[in-house]
Amino acid sequence: MDIRIIAAGLVAIPTIYFCNKLIRKKNVVDSATESINAALQDRYDLIPELIDTVKSYMYCECDALIKLTRMHANALSYNIGEIEKIELNNSITGTLKQIMEAAENYPDLKFSDNFLQLQKRWTDIEDRLSASGWIYNNVVMDYNNAIISFPGNLFADLLGYKTKTIIEIRRKFLNIKLQSLSYN
Repeated sequence: MDIRIIAAGLVAIPTIYFCNKLIRKKNVVDSATESINAALQDRYDLIPELIDTVKSYMYCECDALIKLTRMHANALSYNIGEIEKIELNNSITGTLKQIMEAAENYPDLKFSDNFLQLQKRWTDIEDRLSASGWIYNNVVMDYNNAIISFPGNLFADLLGYKTKTIIEIRRKFLNIKLQSLSYN
């Protein structure tokens, strides 16, 4: 057998293996990202229902409702980047928390079936966001480790792959914050 064919095989097989490995890891990260986006979309879909339910009860909370309506419109815009999206979701989380806490001052609202169902759905969505964020962080860590270590770093450069950021997840009233990853 020709030595050139053997040499080409010794180069091609590991190259194909590592490129495919990085592609699979990137696909897993993309899937985890979509899981977070689906939960965020469910949260966005809940906002108009929440506003409709509470607006007739919460006369004194108009500013929070208006703010939430504006943030909801911005969240549905496709013209925002990832950092802006995370910051916007932090603001939405804070405003939703404010509205939920303010509901304590309105007994008729607090005990209405519709509001209780919305509260349950909101809690379920926040739980999904928390779980999705945890999964995302794990797969991003695995992906980042693969593209910054040898020989993955050679193939990551070839494929144009960059490290991804991990997110900080707070269990109660999910708050997403960027954590910068630096690899020197």
